[in-house]
Amino acid sequence: MLLHKCLIENSFTQRSVDHCVYRKDVGEKKVVISIWIDGIILAASDNEVMNETKMMLQERFRMKDQGKLSYFLSIEFEQRDGFVKLFQKRYLSKVLERFNMYNCKPRNTPSEQKLEFSDDSKCDAKLYRESVGSLIMQ
Repeated sequence: MLLHKCLIENSFTQRSVDHCVYRKDVGEKKVVISIWIDGIILAASDNEVMNETKMMLQERFRMKDQGKLSYFLSIEFEQRDGFVKLFQKRYLSKVLERFNMYNCKPRNTPSEQKLEFSDDSKCDAKLYRESVGSLIMQ
């Protein structure tokens, strides 16, 4: 609540779609803050606005600037001029390892087309739910 109050007092608006995201427009410049437990992602369209926002937060809270975002919530980030790429290769490798599928053959489709199962084929329902859940959660 303390961080929320601070951001509102400094003209940030909480996004209605995701209450962990705040935005502030400074003329044509924009600042977006995304909060996750004890982590904050700060993105700005301009270095000056970024630095002003950091200073405002540092005056009120004890925080550490960890530089450019490279890894957060199992997502790897690559930042270059004009774009940001997101990757989940490391997470997906862990999922494949967990379900003993690391050496499986890649496919363009999730299963063979027109594949028919016999009634006696068995599937571990719990393992299936866990594997699908691992993909849905990310």
